[in-house]
Amino acid sequence: MTALEQKIPTTTMQVYTHTMQQLKMAKLQYMARKNIVTLHDRDFLEYVVMEASQ
Repeated sequence: MTALEQKIPTTTMQVYTHTMQQLKMAKLQYMARKNIVTLHDRDFLEYVVMEASQ
């Protein structure tokens, strides 16, 4: 395994963690804006895509 191959999983995990934090914050902001108490991630993503396409 090369040095680059050893770094890839760590970098991927850091990016994934950062992206998930951003997604959770965006979801909370969306829920507050729309006055929603519970919302599944898949439903949130569907709403975001639908709003973006309009």
